[in-house]
This record gives sequence, structure tokens and C-alpha cells, in this order.
Amino acid sequence: MRFQSLLIAVFAAGFAGGGASCAEPDEKTAKELKLLEGVWADEPPKGDGRRNAVQFKDGKMGWQSTRYKDGEPLIGHSKVYEVRLDVTAKPKEITLTRGEKDDKETRLGIYEVDGDTLKIVLGTGKDRPKKMDAKDAQLLTLKKVKPKE
Repeated sequence: MRFQSLLIAVFAAGFAGGGASCAEPDEKTAKELKLLEGVWADEPPKGDGRRNAVQFKDGKMGWQSTRYKDGEPLIGHSKVYEVRLDVTAKPKEITLTRGEKDDKETRLGIYEVDGDTLKIVLGTGKDRPKKMDAKDAQLLTLKKVKPKE
């Protein structure tokens, strides 16, 4: 489980900085954030050896994308985003923001949770996707990583 160990180490480092917290979410949004809490990852690597993983914790999302060869990481990046959800929208909306001023990055998307599967569709431009099968969008299909006991 080198992959899981690496994920935990990267996310722990990413969240250690803390930062200013967002305004308190309403009750429905707080429940949804609690549902998302934890680590979600691609099933075995894609054909190019890449794996994506995200961790939701304290209103933030850590995102790691890493290439692997023979189980060892080659190239990777990790980012931490502030998360805003709109659980009343159909489909549910997710807004990810990181950085400030000229270095600010905002990703607009939609998502759905079905048991231990999380699908996030992120727009590639300034528009939020309208459908889960939207063209010109990035689809992440992730499974919940069960914590080791």
C-alpha cells in the first residue's frame, strides 16, 4: 500500500498549514462535507500510469496527481483548495479555489456521490459543466479509500 502511505503523507503536509477558515456552512452543506470527508482515489492507474486522489477535510480539498512506474512515483503535483458546495443545485455544484490575487485559481464543477463512488466533473474554462457527461470537462471517478484499522 505504498500509494496509500504516500497519499496520507502528502495530504498531511498539505493540510498542516491550516489557514483562514470559511464561514460556517448551513446544516445541509455541513452534512455533505462530512459525507465527503476522507480520501478518494482512482482505481488502478490509468493507461498512462497516472493516479488522482483527493482528500476532503475541514472545508478543504487536497488534490494529488502522480505518475507511477512499477509502483513507484515518478512525477507528481499536489494542491489544496478551499471548497464551496451548493447542495441545492441540480446537479450539485462544487467550487474549488486556491491562491490569491493574480495567482488565484478557481475550478467550477458538479459532483455526485453514490455509496463509495464520487464523480466530479470540472469545467476546463470559465463555465461550470451542466451535465455529468459534459464534453470539454475533466471527469474524476474516485472510490473511497478505506482507512487502515
